[in-house]
Amino acid sequence: MEYQEERSLYAQRASRGIENIQYLKAHTNFLTHLEKKVLAKIERSKELRWSTHLLWLDLKRRQIDDDYDIIRDREVRIANMNQQIKNIQQTQAIEQLKRVEETGVREPTQQQADNAIAYLKRKGKL
Repeated sequence: MEYQEERSLYAQRASRGIENIQYLKAHTNFLTHLEKKVLAKIERSKELRWSTHLLWLDLKRRQIDDDYDIIRDREVRIANMNQQIKNIQQTQAIEQLKRVEETGVREPTQQQADNAIAYLKRKGKL
């Protein structure tokens, strides 16, 4: 699953790079002479380099296209939030595993705890 996600991530970056090349070619009136030369060099290259070509294309398009800038900004925020959620879940899972190792018993889920409390209240024990 993670391998497929990584492949789709690379495919997504590559397709976004090609889309940026096409956009910048269509809007060369916003580019300086030097930027036009860089764009032509990137177009002629056989492969897109992640750290240079795709980044330059993305940043240049963000300078020109306000809507694209907003979309990319939101995508980055969503990705950061997803990473934070993943980190929190990972930390919680590690803490739970540590407790299981210490006691040998898994901690009940919130649903299980709520059911136990409701049961004890019905029986008059709580």
